[in-house]
Amino acid sequence: MNKSYGNSILIRSLSKQSNSSNNENENDDSLLLKEIAKQIRFTGPLTVNDYMRLALTHPKYGFYMRQDVFGEKGHFITSPEISQIFGELIAIWIMYQWQKYSNGRQLDIIELGPGRGTLSTDIARSMEQFTQTRPSLNDCHLHLIEISPFLQSIQQQNLCNHIPNNNDNDNLNEMKSTKRTKYGQSIHWYPSIDQFRSINEHNENRFPIFIANEFFDAFPIHKFIKNSQQQKWNELLIDHDERGNQLRWIQSRNDTPMTKLLSLNGHFDRIDSPKINHFEYSPMIFITIDKIIDYIERQQQPQNDCISGCILICDYGFDSDHQIDRDTFRAYYQHKQLDPLLKPGMADLTADVDFAAIRHYVSERNVKKKNVNIKCFGAIEQRQFLSQMGIGFRLKQLLQQQQQQSFSHQDNNNTATTVQRQKELISSARILMDEMEMGIRFKFMAIFINGQQMDGDDDEKPVGFWSMDKSNE
Repeated sequence: MNKSYGNSILIRSLSKQSNSSNNENENDDSLLLKEIAKQIRFTGPLTVNDYMRLALTHPKYGFYMRQDVFGEKGHFITSPEISQIFGELIAIWIMYQWQKYSNGRQLDIIELGPGRGTLSTDIARSMEQFTQTRPSLNDCHLHLIEISPFLQSIQQQNLCNHIPNNNDNDNLNEMKSTKRTKYGQSIHWYPSIDQFRSINEHNENRFPIFIANEFFDAFPIHKFIKNSQQQKWNELLIDHDERGNQLRWIQSRNDTPMTKLLSLNGHFDRIDSPKINHFEYSPMIFITIDKIIDYIERQQQPQNDCISGCILICDYGFDSDHQIDRDTFRAYYQHKQLDPLLKPGMADLTADVDFAAIRHYVSERNVKKKNVNIKCFGAIEQRQFLSQMGIGFRLKQLLQQQQQQSFSHQDNNNTATTVQRQKELISSARILMDEMEMGIRFKFMAIFINGQQMDGDDDEKPVGFWSMDKSNE
C-alpha cells in the first residue's frame, strides 16, 4: 500500500454511520464511498481538497453533477432563491458600474456557478425594466460558467423558456451556442472559466463584470493543525477505516506538498500567532481570482485611467486574521448541517471564505506585478450592502404594488393572497438583513481592475461600499 504522505496518526473519527445506513438501497453516498476507499487504498489518505473534489464533482456520483440541489426541494437555499429583491439590487449595482465606468463599452455579465439561474434571471428581467430603449439590450451579454450539465439545462429553461431534451447529447452542444434570454440579452454557457477565457479573449469594446454569489464557499480547501511539540504545521487528511467502513480524520507527520508550498510563499508567517492552532486554505480561490483579473486586464482601454472591469463577491465568510482559527468545513443535507465525512456525494460541502486572505492576495499581486491599480473594497456585511442599495425602498415598492393589485380585484380570496404575499416579502427581506440570519455572516467584496481613480473618499468608492454614515444621509 502506497501511503503518499508517510506515516500518519489517528486524530478522531467523525463518522458514526451504522452498517445499515451504508446498505440502504446502495445509495449514491455508499457508491461514492467505495470509490473513495478504493483511491485511498492505492494512493494513501486524501487531502480535504481531493475529498471535496470527489464529493462535489465526481462525474457520476458528484453532488453538483446530477441533481437539483437548490431551493426548498434541494439541500440549501441561496439569497436569490429567498427574495427577488436580492437579484434586483445586484442588477442595479451592475447597471451603475456599467454606466459610470464603461465609456460606452458593451456589458459582459459573467456569473460563476449560477445554480438554477435564479440570480441571472432576476438580473436579466431587471435590466429589461431599467433599460429605456430595447435596442440597448443588444449591448448586454450574459455568460454562465457552469460545470453541471443538469444545472445547465435548468438554467436554460429558466432564462430562455426552453426545455431541453436531456436524452439528446447534442443538446449540451446546442446550449454552448449563442441564445437569447426571454428578456432579450444574448446568453452563452461554458463549463469552465478557462473555456470562457479562450473563447472571449479577443472580444473588443467590452466591460466585464464577474458575479460570484455563494461560489467560492464550495471551493476545495486544505486543513492544517499546529503541532505544538514540534512547532510546525501538519496537514489534516482523510483516511478510510476498513473495519467500520467509514471515513476518519488523520494527521500527517511528514510535510505534504501544500505544507511545503505555504512554507515557501510565507503564508505560515502571516498567521504566526500562539492563538492560532488551526486554519483552512483554498489555493483554487486565488488561482481563479488571478485568472479573472488577468482576463479583465486584457480588456484595458487605451486610456490608462479607464476601469477595465470588476468582480463582485457575495459569500459567507470572515474578514479578519483573528478569525482564521475556526473549523468551518461542514456539510448540508436536506437543509440540515451534517458531518462532512458522512454521505459523500449526497451532501453539499462548504467552508467559509477568508476575505482577508483575498485582500492580502490582491495586495501582494499588485506588488509582484508592479501594478497598484487593482482595488479591493470590503468585505462589508450583507445587511450594509443591501441597505445602501435600497432594499427598504424596493420592499416598500413591492408591498404597494401588491396592495394596488388587491384593490383592482375586489374579492376576499385575492385579498387573502395579497396579505400572504406581503408577509412573504417582509419575511424574505428580514432573512437577508437580520443579524441572526444572513445579514452579518454574508459578506460582499468588490475588486476593480485598473481602478486607480477610485482612491479617496466615499465619492470615489463603488456604490454599496460607502461608509455607513454616508448611506444614512
